[in-house]
Amino acid sequence: MDVPLVSIVTVNFNQWEETCELLRSLERITYSNLEVIVVDNGSEKSIPNGTQERFYSVKFLYTKKNLGFAGGNNFALADCA
Repeated sequence: MDVPLVSIVTVNFNQWEETCELLRSLERITYSNLEVIVVDNGSEKSIPNGTQERFYSVKFLYTKKNLGFAGGNNFALADCA
């Protein structure tokens, strides 16, 4: 039986340590049809080296400016459409 796709979107703004902690936690989910999307919402701090390689199954999106929490989520949804 097919299971529906579940998307988890998280919005990051200058909080890469916390975002990486969340991603490590999400790796424990056993649901078979899951996608994780991180929206970097115009952070001034760069993504730490190796993060995208470490979390290779996560989709990373980048905005040019801070769109706010709702705007960051809408940015992710627009990319998925």
